[in-house]
Amino acid sequence: MKRAYVQTARAEAAEETRRRILAAALDRFTRSSYDDVTLAQIADDAG
Repeated sequence: MKRAYVQTARAEAAEETRRRILAAALDRFTRSSYDDVTLAQIADDAG
């Protein structure tokens, strides 16, 4: 019988990355217009 492989740590890390990206995007979009924001800026802000 195979053991179930649980990726709890990986899932938590992915969720934290998602939260950082969304927070960085929200911050950028509240300070600048949509056309002035780039994905590179959001990625830099998210770390």
